[in-house]
Amino acid sequence: MAWGLLISGALAASPVTRTPIDAAQLAELTTTIEDALDDAVDTRRAGGMGVALIIDGEVRWLQAAGLADRDAEREFDADTRVPVGELSRLALVAIALRLQERGRLQLDDPLSRHWPDLPVQSRLGAEDLATIRLRDLLTHHAGLSANAIHGMFHESGVDPEPPVQVQLRAPRVWMAESNLGYRLVGESLERIAGMPFEVLWREEVAEPLGLPGGGYTPAAADARLYRKGKPQPDLWARDRAALGLRLGLKELALLTAALQPEAASPWLSPQSRAEMQRVQNADVVLDLGRQIGLGLELYDSVRPGAGKIAVLGSAYPNARAEVRLALDHGVAVVGLSSWRESTGELNDILLSALDGLLQLRAGIPPRDKERALPEQVDLPPGLSADSPADRYATPAGLVDIQAEGERFDVRMVGFDFIADVRADGWYRLRFRLLGVLPLRFDALSRVLIRPVRFGEKRLLVAYAQDRYFLFGSAYAPPQLVDPVWSQLSGTYRLANPDALSRQLEVEEIDLVLDEDLFALRYELPFVLDLSPEMPLESAGPGRLRFAGFAPGLGEELEYRLDADGGVELRFSGYVLRREP
Repeated sequence: MAWGLLISGALAASPVTRTPIDAAQLAELTTTIEDALDDAVDTRRAGGMGVALIIDGEVRWLQAAGLADRDAEREFDADTRVPVGELSRLALVAIALRLQERGRLQLDDPLSRHWPDLPVQSRLGAEDLATIRLRDLLTHHAGLSANAIHGMFHESGVDPEPPVQVQLRAPRVWMAESNLGYRLVGESLERIAGMPFEVLWREEVAEPLGLPGGGYTPAAADARLYRKGKPQPDLWARDRAALGLRLGLKELALLTAALQPEAASPWLSPQSRAEMQRVQNADVVLDLGRQIGLGLELYDSVRPGAGKIAVLGSAYPNARAEVRLALDHGVAVVGLSSWRESTGELNDILLSALDGLLQLRAGIPPRDKERALPEQVDLPPGLSADSPADRYATPAGLVDIQAEGERFDVRMVGFDFIADVRADGWYRLRFRLLGVLPLRFDALSRVLIRPVRFGEKRLLVAYAQDRYFLFGSAYAPPQLVDPVWSQLSGTYRLANPDALSRQLEVEEIDLVLDEDLFALRYELPFVLDLSPEMPLESAGPGRLRFAGFAPGLGEELEYRLDADGGVELRFSGYVLRREP
């Protein structure tokens, strides 16, 4: 489709009357945001937090609060940098689009054109591998593993290990978020441009937009990061193009403003900005209507008149960052913070700020925070109804389901739930305290699950926040138990801990073999101690695979047995050992 037709078609599809927002109206809104910021940082566990408002491609207001360093009583201001993690993708996509504008690449180029020695373990034939495009990597549809986890973050003075060879499956089956894909794009751009990525950042983004403080190397003036009120080591991202960018609030706001459709800056052409905000995956059935742009996730607001919203958030260890753009109304909000527990506060402030802008711009009422689930939720296109299977393999571990009259008992991550069927065929979950008392937590009250079929596959889908998610697939225990599994069972200790494993407080895992289940079990000490149980299956000699058909499943583990009875297990760069 020609660029002109694309842009004119998008404008014709959503005519919007925009009311100017004057200074007095904006001042009333920003006073409310300032109060919310002050409340958020008024705790012994807090660090710093900042929010910016963008209108018609211009940063109209920004405010920071709290401390960048509590011991030194250094203030957190609009120039204080924090790691913005996944928001680094915005810069990488922009660099790729600028190179495309100059004819240096095309997003539909096969990756092999720029990288013939692609470092992947492929389950595909050579012809299939050649179909993977730069666009597939940028939209998380290349079939790549999510991450090479070990060494993904490292402390200062520690040389990062190169990622283990990446596993690759069929592309364009579903959206599976992959920082490794963005790493490969970054390294491809280095090859195409013939310069290191940091130089690309400076020449293609920082200098044209006036962002001299942003970059990929930590500095003494960066905010200290906090967890439970205690300062944490400043972690570096190994996959710098995907995760490593550090920005202050002002610089993140300027970058976001330059991506708005209304931006006057010639830095990125209107065609390229439209391409970023175009749905790229409309024909991928198992994305279940989830809309992916380039570096952004898109969704259609259920509020009349609010239109399409573009979102990207980051949960870098002990830091948070988020951008939200109301594309049809020319308004956007940006926020970042420097402590781990700030996720809820930052998200609430940004949502309320965007609500305020939409109300001033178009008279759209604020969202209903207590809005109940719709009484009727249709099945996603391409799926049909199914009865519940006994078990499902999911990225959160095994889900056991047992019928109890008109409802089902559900067990997952070490807890018991009750699932009540609704008139539309969806199930609503309630937490069963101590295995007996059913309780309805606020988050659970807004989540539905349903067994479905996709061809011959039996799947479990979830519905939350007006979107569908592929949760897992029916799990059938293997008919023949591999005799080697009994030799692998036991407790394994992590032999090569890294910064991320220490953050997650994971030190050991168990391989358990019951009559009809071989699974990996571990604990995650969050608000509640979660105990996922991940079923395993054979993937060939010396290899196991996480069972199931869904994003996040199918990854392989390698094992080695010693003559003296010791076992070594390897997964995504981690080495775990069971002593004889």
